[in-house]
Amino acid sequence: MTYGHPEIKEKNNLTGWLAYRQAGRIGTYHPSYHAPGFGERGLEIGAQYRILEDLSCEVAYFNGEKVSKLSAAATDKPDVKKWYLGVKYEF
Repeated sequence: MTYGHPEIKEKNNLTGWLAYRQAGRIGTYHPSYHAPGFGERGLEIGAQYRILEDLSCEVAYFNGEKVSKLSAAATDKPDVKKWYLGVKYEF
């Protein structure tokens, strides 16, 4: 579920999202999502604010669990809670 229009390159554009993410055992080693990692699934909530036409900042929170036996931390700590902060510049 997304609020806003992330494709619009205008100053002061705000976009938010709520998503279920799963990068499971047969998924890629390095997912294109920012907050979840390999072998994790759960809910992600985030927002992106476009400061300038080509510059934006992003924050996301992920709350999920480890699901892959290939991940070293799957047996140690099954619950995953992560924050992601990023700055993007588009050429």
